[in-house]
Amino acid sequence: MNTPLWFSLWSFPAPYVGNESAYVDEKHMICTQSFTTQVDAIRNEVLSYLMKHETIPYFKQSMVQQGKGYHTRSLAWWGIQFHKNQRELPVLSSILKNHPELLTLSINVLDPNSSILPHMGDTNAIYRGHFGISIPASLPQAGIRVSEAEQSWQEGRFIWFMDAYTHETWNHTKEARIVLLVDVLRPEFSNQKKRICATVITSLFLQKRIEKSSFFERNQRWIVKYIAPMLIPLVQFRIAWINFIRKY
Repeated sequence: MNTPLWFSLWSFPAPYVGNESAYVDEKHMICTQSFTTQVDAIRNEVLSYLMKHETIPYFKQSMVQQGKGYHTRSLAWWGIQFHKNQRELPVLSSILKNHPELLTLSINVLDPNSSILPHMGDTNAIYRGHFGISIPASLPQAGIRVSEAEQSWQEGRFIWFMDAYTHETWNHTKEARIVLLVDVLRPEFSNQKKRICATVITSLFLQKRIEKSSFFERNQRWIVKYIAPMLIPLVQFRIAWINFIRKY
């Protein structure tokens, strides 16, 4: 039975109801080995990069407890390529080039005593992975909950999960938690890659405007219904143009 393609854009605030498991065994994810066999080189590359560069607060800080504590640096984000960062992270860049199914690859830092509040992802078209770089503690001090199931991160290992389900993360320690966030396109949706990326970015764009504007918040329903379908093809073209001119 084929899994219907789902986007939070069209169903928010209703949660995703699917039949997938909350977590996916890493052995079923083709790209896993590319990371685990190069774990030392990846860790050294990431930590060296973070010593020279500041991370950027996640664009939607309302998702973070007390509005702060979650920072990122992207190599790829929903199909947009960040060439400058890729040049400085050659090991990770080579993995991106060898795995076109990777839609997103970013360095994610969760500060000490910080939490990301329960939220649902934007689509069921991907599986999301957290690859442990620096993990200060295991459960109950630090971990992730997807649906009702909790797991601890491990350095040099992945946690793969269905991002569309409601999930949350926390780091109740005195050290930062650092992971690589990886979004992998599910094979059954591979022929819809461009549409998926454009729809998710449109969704994130509107979420940000709704968060910042009372007008957008009051008129959310009709904006999504009438404006989003017109934005999606424009965003798809914008992604292609950004990558062509190597803007980032």
